Amino acid sequence: TINNTGLRGHYFCSVYASRMMVAQGKGLIVVISSMGGLRYIFNVPYGVGKAACDRMAADMGVELRKRGVASVSLWPGAVQTETIKDYMSHEEGPIGRDPKVRDFY
Repeated sequence: TINNTGLRGHYFCSVYASRMMVAQGKGLIVVISSMGGLRYIFNVPYGVGKAACDRMAADMGVELRKRGVASVSLWPGAVQTETIKDYMSHEEGPIGRDPKVRDFY
């Protein structure tokens, strides 16, 4: 479900938007991702989906550059919600062990 909504949605919206942007000769595609594409955070599907979003943004940037369209992957960071606070409270979790991330919250 994560990849069916996140990755698939990013892909189809990017394809549709890129067609309009190429026609006007300029544009910027922003794909929302996270550091979960580089290291384990929540689970395998989450990491795979974020890594794929990052790769898609990079490859689209290469393919569309000559047509005036840029593509970037934006990592906005975590939002301090009850779920994140609960997740951070567990020492055994992958984020719970990272002192840089723990100090942030």
